[in-house]
Amino acid sequence: MYSSSYKSFDLNGEWSPENYDDYYKYFTHPDIKHRKYSILIFLAALAHWFTGSVVVFMPIKVREKSKYYDPERAYVFEDYVISFLASREAIKEEFPIYYEIIISYLFQHDKNKRFEYLFREVDKQIFVDLREVLNENPALHEKMFIYTTNDILNVLQKEEEKK
Repeated sequence: MYSSSYKSFDLNGEWSPENYDDYYKYFTHPDIKHRKYSILIFLAALAHWFTGSVVVFMPIKVREKSKYYDPERAYVFEDYVISFLASREAIKEEFPIYYEIIISYLFQHDKNKRFEYLFREVDKQIFVDLREVLNENPALHEKMFIYTTNDILNVLQKEEEKK
């Protein structure tokens, strides 16, 4: 979804198995570009899910019925949530706009349909922990409606200008 040269990024995403990676593993990568783009990919996945254009994170039973299902190349919501929770303070500090939008999307998704009903296979404690984070600052719940694509892309551009 992003080129190795960091010159392009497709916010529309290409979520097919051919473009799969465990992006959540890069949330704490030593290279800021890897961190930034992996977090942006998570944000884009949540945005696509919210708009209904693409559902990147699916329950196992739904995922297994997909013609694109490959157990080795599946975007597992639990993995992204666990990684986000573990690295959220660093994300909040380094990429505050991304953090706010992710919190907002996660809150809205959970509000629309509780995560434990969608992802029955996931340990419920993960969602309890996530809700604690989501409810720390209710002012963030509507942030996804405030930022534009340009605001999101400016975070990318600012990093390039630092070079």
